[in-house]
Amino acid sequence: MKKSQEEQPETSSPWLDVERLSEFVQNYGTLMAYVFLGLIVLVVIGYQFTRSRESHSFAEYMRAERVYQQFVKADLDRDPGAFESLNQLIDSYPDLKQKYEGKVAQVLISKDHPELAGPFIEEMIYRSEEEGFSTYLEYTKTTLLITDGEYDDAYQMALQLQPQLHEEEELYAFNLLRLASLEQQLGLVKPELDHWKQILAASETNDAVKAMLSHVKEGRVSLSSYIRDRVAQLRG
Repeated sequence: MKKSQEEQPETSSPWLDVERLSEFVQNYGTLMAYVFLGLIVLVVIGYQFTRSRESHSFAEYMRAERVYQQFVKADLDRDPGAFESLNQLIDSYPDLKQKYEGKVAQVLISKDHPELAGPFIEEMIYRSEEEGFSTYLEYTKTTLLITDGEYDDAYQMALQLQPQLHEEEELYAFNLLRLASLEQQLGLVKPELDHWKQILAASETNDAVKAMLSHVKEGRVSLSSYIRDRVAQLRG
């Protein structure tokens, strides 16, 4: 006998609620595909900016921050000028570019404009290849492949990178999520199922995985519940 809606437990499967699942995928589909570009952005840009020489006035930096905040809030489909203004400004000053290019790339991806983010990521890679961030740079190169729609190549790179990440907890977690997401994109059912299960198992002992699962949420639907229900779907 089917229970009434009032009797359904709070833990009922969210993928059965098509509307809520669709909302989750719509809001986080891009994030799931690119998987936390912000990690490499913060590491590389933070490092590079500490090495730059702040030769401009405080007023110029405040202006750049105002233009950046306007860009963050803008609907780029309706107001492309917000991006163009910021791009022109930071392109004029190398130290401003180092400070903002990673953050700009992250925002562009979150706004579903990866084609605009690609050049910023390329410049980060070009300037940083000899700075000792080999695993982070490989992760970022994978992101660049994804922005270009080269999912097979991105997947192979992510696979090769994963065994190198056991000492890098955060990157290990993010790349594991990237692997499962790419496998979902490519229709690789068994590897996808294995990696989702590996993520859930790792969340019991790996603080970075646990934090990752708890930080992405849309209403009552969390990344953790999404993964559990994706596992149930794949098991049939």
